[in-house]
Amino acid sequence: MFVICREGHLGFWWEGDTPIFVEEGGGIFPSRSECLEYLQKFHDKEKAVEIIMSIKKKKGSILSF
Repeated sequence: MFVICREGHLGFWWEGDTPIFVEEGGGIFPSRSECLEYLQKFHDKEKAVEIIMSIKKKKGSILSF
């Protein structure tokens, strides 16, 4: 699942096996389409797609955008 925080500027992939705490205004998104919709509140569509692809490629890494 996609975890996005800091108004779309921090993200990572979460397998659901460890507890995490998501700050207010962040979210956990089970699908790319839901994550894309959320990210487009803060970024244009091209940047949002780039973020999603980066998160999928770097599973387990926290990425800053």
